[in-house]
Amino acid sequence: MRLRRREATLSQHEVGRRAHCCPSYISKIERETEFPTVALVHNLDQVLDAGGAIIAARAADTRARPSRSPAMACLTCLCSG
Repeated sequence: MRLRRREATLSQHEVGRRAHCCPSYISKIERETEFPTVALVHNLDQVLDAGGAIIAARAADTRARPSRSPAMACLTCLCSG
């Protein structure tokens, strides 16, 4: 996802704003310390114009597991998601 974001020349803050989640949560997803919900994966795929690549990567990742919702992650990091 980081590569897609950089190719789109978007900051983590801008991706978070467009996907309605906290920029620090985007960072955690990119570092693979958090795994986004299916709904957020779809939002991110659309925001990054990935044509389903992010959705497919999430589906193929056997480590993928439900995570806190982006709203809960934002409450945890105390930013205004």
